Amino acid sequence: MSTPPRTFADDILHHALTRPEKPAIILADRVATYGMMAQGMLCVEQRLRALALERSELVSVAIENPIRHMIVASALFRLGHPIISAVKTADLVRYKLPVRTFLQGEPEALVPGLKQIVVGEDWFTGEPQPIPAVRVSGFADEQEVCRVDLSSGTTGRPKALSLSLKAFYQWTLNYYTAIGLGTWDRLVCLPGLNSS
Repeated sequence: MSTPPRTFADDILHHALTRPEKPAIILADRVATYGMMAQGMLCVEQRLRALALERSELVSVAIENPIRHMIVASALFRLGHPIISAVKTADLVRYKLPVRTFLQGEPEALVPGLKQIVVGEDWFTGEPQPIPAVRVSGFADEQEVCRVDLSSGTTGRPKALSLSLKAFYQWTLNYYTAIGLGTWDRLVCLPGLNSS
């Protein structure tokens, strides 16, 4: 039996098992530890399973809170759903991408024909669950698309760019080259999660 492909959700769970109290995301007014991220991810996974999404269905995540956005994105990764991040659901409609489910943090105006679901506080709460030590992935292999980003439109024609799991993982590893191989526990991330 082959090992499931690795996703960034596996890294969150690894840290949740080894150092659950370690900060994962630090905002100006709050901190989310790896333990909190993992518990949130497991709760969100249950909600996502109840939606009965089709395998490899592209899902839009338009949640302003970066902690909740990352939790929902990691849960989708574990279940094998590629994501596209947006500030607002309405921002994506003009691109006519094959998104069938739009997960939103705040109620927005309804767009006819779209499956818009508000991700509320109740998605992130529940009884603590054991953190799985075994890697599980809904993606069949590292060549599957896991993320779609919109280009900056420098050519004048904004377009969608797909990233495979392998490309996404390499992109993450490239930060080691850009930042250096020294010890760093904290990284300031100023662009929003809807950017690449």
